[in-house]
Amino acid sequence: MSTRSRFLVSAVVSASLLLGAASASAARVTNTTLTGQVTAVSGQSITINGRTYQVAPGSQAASAMQQVQPGENVDVRFDGPVNSPGTHIVTVSPRQGS
Repeated sequence: MSTRSRFLVSAVVSASLLLGAASASAARVTNTTLTGQVTAVSGQSITINGRTYQVAPGSQAASAMQQVQPGENVDVRFDGPVNSPGTHIVTVSPRQGS
């Protein structure tokens, strides 16, 4: 194999590895936190600042739903991006100082 061919093969392999690493990091789910005032609680959903979010079944948030009251300021954490379909609240806790 010529030097030029080896260089091209090396460049293609390197580019493939970089693209693979980029797609793996893009697939990583980052948890998102939201702070706001509870405006409603209903079944397995909670409305914060007028927007309704679903609570993940079996999560800490599902267990805490009975203690959450409208008017309370809370911090919630999601299992994915806030605006993505299928994202759920996994934790809810009273906002410190409220």
